[in-house]
Amino acid sequence: MTDGAMKPPAPEPGIPIAYYLANHPETAVELACAHCNNRKVVPFAEMVEQLKARGLGDENSGILEIGPMMKAPCMRCEGVRWVSRPWWPPRR
Repeated sequence: MTDGAMKPPAPEPGIPIAYYLANHPETAVELACAHCNNRKVVPFAEMVEQLKARGLGDENSGILEIGPMMKAPCMRCEGVRWVSRPWWPPRR
């Protein structure tokens, strides 16, 4: 029996990386530090390689799942909480 407290819902995984690779190859993943908003842009193909090498995921991983997987500290503030989202190149 529970004590009446509800568990928070599981985070939404977001659109799979494979979708962006197939339909929008010019996009990348933007990682933003949740503490200071320092940002880093990583091409999706490179991110997939990193996820596979660390056994954390692959091209079927959702874009929103990537940030929480990152454990490296921010180079600016040394925070370790990351948020991920798609990055679109500037229009010319």
